[in-house]
Amino acid sequence: LPAQGGVPLAREPHFADREALAEWQYPSDAQFRRYQFDAVLAALRENVLVSFPTGLGKTLVGAVVMHNFLRWFPRSLVIFIAPTRPLVAQQLDAVVTSVPIARGDACLLTGAMQAPERVSCYACKRALFMTAQTLQNDLFSGICPASRISLLVLDEAHHATGEHAYSVIARRLAALSCNFRTLALSATAGKDVAAVQRV
Repeated sequence: LPAQGGVPLAREPHFADREALAEWQYPSDAQFRRYQFDAVLAALRENVLVSFPTGLGKTLVGAVVMHNFLRWFPRSLVIFIAPTRPLVAQQLDAVVTSVPIARGDACLLTGAMQAPERVSCYACKRALFMTAQTLQNDLFSGICPASRISLLVLDEAHHATGEHAYSVIARRLAALSCNFRTLALSATAGKDVAAVQRV
């Protein structure tokens, strides 16, 4: 993965497409908003929390970062998590219509799916969308190949405090020495600096 502050992020690097790594892509057909562009650029370089008011394009930021990670690390997984199944399905639709991620490369995973079906999605798909609880369960059961995750996008990230599944997932991936980037998205990251820091 790209360096963060001069220190490589990789403990065990993901296979990288060296040619693709030479550039990053931003959709030319999207309405250009400088703040989104700057947020994407920051998220490609380091872990970030993006906090824009509702309707100002957090999902586009996530989609563009996902697209580039899929290009750069073609054997890795990018995972988008949200608190509820309806929101996960909505975000899958928004992402695949915003950037060139083929629906055939994307999968909506739910806890209602049988374990073998989820294993198949982890093996055959590259852009996975699910609730935090589904990912947490799959990480602890071993169904999810944690070492393949190159990017974790957390929607409604203001939930990522204490023992919420978002926090448990981040700690689990860190404990497994996984090499992954985190992009947190929230319209309401906190009412003050201390609240934002807790996220």
